[in-house]
Amino acid sequence: MRIKLVILGIVIVAFGVFAFKYYTGTTSESLAINQDQFVKAYVELAILAETMPIGTPEYEREKERVLGKLGLEPSQVEAALAKFNDRPDLWHPVWEKIQTELDKREGSSAPVIRQTDSSGQTSH
Repeated sequence: MRIKLVILGIVIVAFGVFAFKYYTGTTSESLAINQDQFVKAYVELAILAETMPIGTPEYEREKERVLGKLGLEPSQVEAALAKFNDRPDLWHPVWEKIQTELDKREGSSAPVIRQTDSSGQTSH
C-alpha cells in the first residue's frame, strides 16, 4: 500500500512538472516573434496611426486586421515591445530597420513630381 502511494505521489509530481514546463514553454514561444515580424508590424501600425486616431474602435478593428494579415496577435507585438523596452541595447538595430522601412514606404508612396520644360514637354 505504501509503495502505491509513493508511486502515485511521484506520478502526480512528474505530471505537475511536465504541465508547468509545457504551459510556460508554449506560452513564451507562442508570444515570441522575430525581429523582422516586429518591424513589419510596427511599420504597419505606425502607418495606420497616421490615418486614424489610436484607441478608437475603428483603429482597434483595423489593427487586428493588419496584424492578422501578418499572422500575429496584438499580445505578441506587445510582448516584443516590452522585451525591447526592457533591453534598450536591442532597440537600436530594430529602430534602424523600422526607419529604413518607413523611408522606403515614404519614397514609394510619394507623388511623382512632373516638370514641364519650356517647350511644354513633361519630364519625370
